[in-house]
Amino acid sequence: MFLLHCPACGQRELRSTRAISSFVNTPLGIEIAMGCSRCGSVVRSLTGARAATPSRRSPDAAPNGAGVAA
Repeated sequence: MFLLHCPACGQRELRSTRAISSFVNTPLGIEIAMGCSRCGSVVRSLTGARAATPSRRSPDAAPNGAGVAA
């Protein structure tokens, strides 16, 4: 389940994995795309282990731990 928040119309709803229209592995995490059921806008979110805060990470942010000494 995913909590979808549409920035175009403000709709918030829980969506199942069936609602995913596409997903792409990126260096920053997994980008998923879903359509808003109210206005039809495509909402893209980052999720996965490398996304600092799933679905709220800025696309230009560095992966977790980048630039941090171990």
